[in-house]
Amino acid sequence: MNILLLGGGGYVGAVIARRLSDAGHRIRIADRFLFLEPATIERFAGIHVVDVRELIVDDFRDVDVVLNLAALSNDPSGELDSRATSAINIAARIRAAMLARAAGVSRYFMFSSCSVYGANDSIADETSPLNPLTAYAVANVHAENSTLGLIDDRFSVTVVRLATVFGLSPAMRFDLAINTMTLSAFTNGHVMINGDGQQYRPFVHVEDVSLAIETMLLVPPEALNGSVFNIVNFNLKIHELAERIRAQFDNMIPLDFATNNSDVRNYRVSGAKAENLLGFKPQVGLDEGVAAIKSALKAGLIRADYASVRLNGYRKLVEEMQYEQQTGLAAAGPWAAAS
Repeated sequence: MNILLLGGGGYVGAVIARRLSDAGHRIRIADRFLFLEPATIERFAGIHVVDVRELIVDDFRDVDVVLNLAALSNDPSGELDSRATSAINIAARIRAAMLARAAGVSRYFMFSSCSVYGANDSIADETSPLNPLTAYAVANVHAENSTLGLIDDRFSVTVVRLATVFGLSPAMRFDLAINTMTLSAFTNGHVMINGDGQQYRPFVHVEDVSLAIETMLLVPPEALNGSVFNIVNFNLKIHELAERIRAQFDNMIPLDFATNNSDVRNYRVSGAKAENLLGFKPQVGLDEGVAAIKSALKAGLIRADYASVRLNGYRKLVEEMQYEQQTGLAAAGPWAAAS
């Protein structure tokens, strides 16, 4: 298949691109490449360095499948500027789906987040009420609904709600719970916990996200048209997660609770639908994923830097967008589309 990854130079996209290329698919990536040098992945993908807000219909020609991962991809980033979040996480995603449909793309995957469940006392499945608590989660709900509204007999849309992802990637992130805690234990000899650690979160390894997409591509598009899937391996309370991680280092290292940085999001998520309908079963558990990160840190293969904390790059992007708005450079462009 000819597959176009929007945001394919990011943490999840880079892993998916490699895996799908290895499976024999022809991969193209459209990304601004804020966090990864294109040369890192150009051996298995065609590269188009572009802001996703500037895509045109010709970018989608001769494409069988679009995987749209392009977004400000965490809650703190979503809070930087409401108009930026709207422009990128809502307007640009809807526009990309419309361009794909206009170009004759038959299959479209929109990546969302399990954060749309927000706070939930039960284990949420795809039919559970949504309770988005952050700008990022609210934007995901809007983008999901609008993209699903574009489906027809020739344009199949599937929404993929990801749990909090962890594991190694060419575009490594150290602002995700498991990755961050592992880095802290390795570098600082302690594990930081936001709030009291009693909140639940769902998790999935980045390689299992790629496996889920591979699995879905084996299913005819009409069978998944309009479907929503949670992609999750396990649910853990944050303090339980911290205990498991420090057990791989030294059980005596302290757990530091940042009580001034409480997190009200508390949700568990079921992955039963993906297992029952697709036969998808995650392969990489917490301990294996942490051990791999620890080993890579020890070998010097990965390190924490400016790019590994997405808020840094997104802050620069938002500042550029604000400048465009203030100077009128984008008066008829993406900002206007999001108004």
